[in-house]
Amino acid sequence: MTEHVIKNATPTPGGGATATLDDGTVLTLSDHAYKAWQNAARVHPNIIVRGSGSCGSDYVFVSSTGNHQAEFSTGFTVNGDAVDYTWQLELIDNYGNSTYDRGGPLDFRSQWDSGPEVYTGGGNGPLDITVVTPSSFAILDSGTVCFGYPVSAPTYIF
Repeated sequence: MTEHVIKNATPTPGGGATATLDDGTVLTLSDHAYKAWQNAARVHPNIIVRGSGSCGSDYVFVSSTGNHQAEFSTGFTVNGDAVDYTWQLELIDNYGNSTYDRGGPLDFRSQWDSGPEVYTGGGNGPLDITVVTPSSFAILDSGTVCFGYPVSAPTYIF
């Protein structure tokens, strides 16, 4: 995971915010993620930018289980206490692509794991599951944003 800092965030109608990072990347924060960042920024008003150093790791695991299905899991570990996260995977097979979205409060934990999930494909063929960046990130209690590394896990559905 790569570390960045939110330089500013503009609230959006209906909740949440559009945030600009130290490298110019713009992302959308859910209402809960925006409030978590605001709280972290109040507690740590002088955030030190550490550049693009490593702030954790992430993974995707996938295994074909037969009957046109696969089991997968994903998660991350950050070097610090996370207060919120947004995580997105892209699943691509011969019949198209879909997304897997999770997110919410982390209560100062440094790890998150999806647990086993089942993917039901349309038929036999390759399946590739990739962490989508910059849509996958964790917000630390320091206000730092750790982005998922775009790891990819290919398999073959039978």
